[in-house]
Amino acid sequence: MKITTFAAIYIGSYEVSLKVFEISANRKIRSIDYVRSHVELGRDAFGKGVIGYELVEELCQILKEFRSIMDGYKVDSYEAFAGNVFRNVGNALFILDQIRLRTKIEVTVLSNSEHRLMDYKSLAVLPKFEKMIQKGAAAACRLPCSARGRPSPLSTSSLGSCVSGKSCPKSQTWCPIMKPRYRN
Repeated sequence: MKITTFAAIYIGSYEVSLKVFEISANRKIRSIDYVRSHVELGRDAFGKGVIGYELVEELCQILKEFRSIMDGYKVDSYEAFAGNVFRNVGNALFILDQIRLRTKIEVTVLSNSEHRLMDYKSLAVLPKFEKMIQKGAAAACRLPCSARGRPSPLSTSSLGSCVSGKSCPKSQTWCPIMKPRYRN
């Protein structure tokens, strides 16, 4: 049975994350690694309208480390996305070009509509998806939470809601569902 290794990178306003998956021929998906790194791109993006050189350097360094992790897993393919943080900054094209040149990672900036579509598509791979949609659309919209009880970067759900149906305390430093490994 052929197993494909896939990596997903997400660049958010305050965090950059990498998830590595194994995908088997019968479409079973198994998460094998999750790495997050804190970088406050949103502070400059939303405050100044541009992302400063120091943050671009930090972002490229993080993505170089992600590239080496992907190489270590011998990743067959990857997707890299950026959300709202790059949509309205004046130097987005420069930053995306620097990322491509320095890390060999192509980043796609998602529109709001694309972002939501990715949310909904990600639900379909959850093991309990069929059961969730039988309960109604509201139940299907609960996504894993991220650090400090906030919704994950791709989440449109309410604060602290998890796939498990449990509520994560806001003081918690990581979500028990996602179990990330931090690299700094």
